[in-house]
Amino acid sequence: TSVVSEENLSLLSERGRAALENLIQHDAAEGAQRHVYADWPEAGVDDEGKLRITEQLADLDASYPGGLPNYLSKAKMLLRESADGVNPFSDFTAVVPEGEHISYDSPVPDSHTGMTFA
Repeated sequence: TSVVSEENLSLLSERGRAALENLIQHDAAEGAQRHVYADWPEAGVDDEGKLRITEQLADLDASYPGGLPNYLSKAKMLLRESADGVNPFSDFTAVVPEGEHISYDSPVPDSHTGMTFA
């Protein structure tokens, strides 16, 4: 992981370091996420920010099915489809359900609850 210095990597928790290395490895071909990990200042400068971002990456990696690689792949696909005008809901028709009408000034008890709304 030569993009981030060993000094900076040594500051991170084990899970933060693993998440960052996973991101860098997954992003190697495109570099679309370089803004997250490239050009970090030297160790001793904004170390709290480095810890914070890598812990957030670790949380996302752990919480999203398939981790960061699947999250990024899905995001790219959705952005591409949106740019191409793909509407995932085009086969559906929006309708307003009938629902129930409740009159609040009726002394007649509600058939479901037995309550009156007078």
